[in-house]
Amino acid sequence: MRAGSLDKKVIIEKQSEGSDDFGEVTNTWESYASTYVSILPLRGREYFSSKGVKSEVSHKIELRYMDGIDSSMRIVYGARVFEIESVINIREKNKTLEIMATEVV
Repeated sequence: MRAGSLDKKVIIEKQSEGSDDFGEVTNTWESYASTYVSILPLRGREYFSSKGVKSEVSHKIELRYMDGIDSSMRIVYGARVFEIESVINIREKNKTLEIMATEVV
């Protein structure tokens, strides 16, 4: 992987449980790491749901190896949010991660 291709700074977030003022359990997102990645769109589609027309775009996100990233996390790039579908450790060498993610627009 060429360092020049990692041109987008993102925040990787993990979900955590907390409680509100009334003692009810709430789920919030907290920052796990900040890093540079490359984001490559793969495909997109539009579909109808009960809330109207939705767009969904799949992406491949590449970054330097980082321990602990899994499919329960998400990636935030500006106002865009990518839900992680899978994390692949390329050639099991702990150098590059390839993340397949979905952005719901």
